[in-house]
Amino acid sequence: MNFQERQASLKRLIIEKQLSHYIILGMVILNVLTLFLLSQKEEKWILIPQYDVSHRVVVTSDGYTDQYFKDLAHGALVHLLTVNPTIVQRQVQLFREFVRTGSAAEHYLKKHQKYVIDNSVSMAFYPKDYDVDQSQKTIRVKGELKYWFGGGKMPINKPITFILKYTIVGKQLVLIKDIREESAMPDNEGERI
Repeated sequence: MNFQERQASLKRLIIEKQLSHYIILGMVILNVLTLFLLSQKEEKWILIPQYDVSHRVVVTSDGYTDQYFKDLAHGALVHLLTVNPTIVQRQVQLFREFVRTGSAAEHYLKKHQKYVIDNSVSMAFYPKDYDVDQSQKTIRVKGELKYWFGGGKMPINKPITFILKYTIVGKQLVLIKDIREESAMPDNEGERI
């Protein structure tokens, strides 16, 4: 009797072992299938700008959308170019957070700050049109720049196009590496007027 009980117990253990192997194999197949489906699914994040909570920017796992770059260029240029001599240093300092260290954009920022302070210029930039070329990593922004020299009442209106060149570093961080007016020649990039 003892032998038959041991044999029956051994058969039950073998069946349970085979069943556990089938369950584990099924779980592995389900995990691989789930992993495959999740890797094929596009992820989307919605960014809400700090100062305009009604505006939404979608960023996907495939990369940045053109709208993201348009919003980046809009915010950067409006904050940088809507200044007067008393706030230009702060605006340039804030803009430096988006600039790649050692780039041509840093040179432009120094010239811009010096120009505004030395000439006592107040200015405002009104962007109108954006053109994003992700293959060239450039953003072309057309708009109108208004200048007021000293305490002048009449602004000087200047249609202008800025070209922002950017780079993506590290964990997909976008940094601006160059700012220039479209009409500026390569030897005097970043020059004001």
